[in-house]
Amino acid sequence: MERVRKAPAIALAILVGTHMLGCGEGGGPTEPPPPTVVRVEIAPAVDTLRALGAFSRFYAMGRDAWGHSVSVPGFQWSSSDESVATVDTAGFAIAVGAGVATITAETGGVRGQATLIVELYAAVSAGVFHTCGLTTDGAAWCWGYNSTGQLGDATTTGRAVPVRVAAPPTFLSLSAGDGHTCGVMADGSASCWGHNSHGQLGNGRTEERHAPVQVSGELSFTSVSAGNAFTCGLAGTRAHCWGRNHYGQLGDGTTSHSSLPVPVSGERSFVSLSAGGWHACGVMGDGRIYCWGANWHGQLGDSTTAQSNTPSLVTGGYAFSSVSAGLQHTCGLTTDGNAYCWGLNSSGQLGDGTTAERLFPTLVVGGLSFISIDAGRDHTCGVTSDGSPYCWGGNVSGALGDGTTNERHGPVLTVGGLSFASLSAGLLHTCGVATDRSPYCWGYNLFGQLGDRTIDDRYIPVPVALP
Repeated sequence: MERVRKAPAIALAILVGTHMLGCGEGGGPTEPPPPTVVRVEIAPAVDTLRALGAFSRFYAMGRDAWGHSVSVPGFQWSSSDESVATVDTAGFAIAVGAGVATITAETGGVRGQATLIVELYAAVSAGVFHTCGLTTDGAAWCWGYNSTGQLGDATTTGRAVPVRVAAPPTFLSLSAGDGHTCGVMADGSASCWGHNSHGQLGNGRTEERHAPVQVSGELSFTSVSAGNAFTCGLAGTRAHCWGRNHYGQLGDGTTSHSSLPVPVSGERSFVSLSAGGWHACGVMGDGRIYCWGANWHGQLGDSTTAQSNTPSLVTGGYAFSSVSAGLQHTCGLTTDGNAYCWGLNSSGQLGDGTTAERLFPTLVVGGLSFISIDAGRDHTCGVTSDGSPYCWGGNVSGALGDGTTNERHGPVLTVGGLSFASLSAGLLHTCGVATDRSPYCWGYNLFGQLGDRTIDDRYIPVPVALP
């Protein structure tokens, strides 16, 4: 008779128990319950965009109670302020305006959040070998040559990419000069930094400073303009200047340097000021322009070449809305958008089709209507009413942005198809803020003043790199 072998009782129990634990209603194996998402993480936690239309990709990850990652079919994305940034279903956030937005990713009622800062450029100022820019939240950034601390980052290290000025983000305006920079703070005080051999920082001393120092005198400024070793500022409607004064560029009736602000003679009411190489100019409320300082080539526009240490009226009877003092020439815009220039014209920087110097305002050729104009060393640039950028004059390093190094005696369009809100002409380079509020520079770049992480000259506009 065949013997039947029985399984040990303990083994039978294990088999039965395992079978029973793995059975569902239909007798098949059951899946363990999915892990529960208890928190959502977003990366990056904080990001900054500096141009309209720029985007940032955010990534979301679900985590369970033990910190393990959890697979999530999809997240719902949203922006707290769609006037600042929008975000799509894949986590791509796009800048549409200046400000701060909270980006949220949600799944099953659990949310994670990140911060997106849209910090656009409001203005740029091209100096001799450095450039500074102001963002819409009042932060100051500078780049380029820094031998005397003109970048304001508390060092003398040159930078080929923007570096933050060592001060709170409360600036209303900035102006880059020769080896120094100045700005107006939100409370109306003015600060300067950099070279100070003639007192151009206005703090009562002549030692260079590598970070902002406040201009003395308890004046409340609406604007400042940094020139070649001197500075001028508008306090209310009164003009004050400080620094070098060999040629009467402080306009106080003397040729004595001053490390403190001194009022420009005449008690005239100005609406804007511009400090150039060795002269300065101001526009009055009635449209008249007065200039003072050196006048070797007629840059004061008073039909003479006589130096003046007090304001001298620009001839011609035009009604001007703005003025810009270059190294040895000056340009202004009339209220109807016409551009006039006067002074040195050896490179065609007056834009009148010639290289003859002019002792009085001469119309820029081309029939263009401008909304802004800026005079550099031997070139000039302006923005027309449709946002088109034009430059003329010296072009040895590509400062005109037309893709060549050819000198131009009349306005030529900067290549690239960009639309600009403003332009600033430096010594041998030019920078501007495009209408999308992103900064561009072109021209001479030996010291990184174009801010594109290189020291290569550029003959067409290149975007300034993000810090």
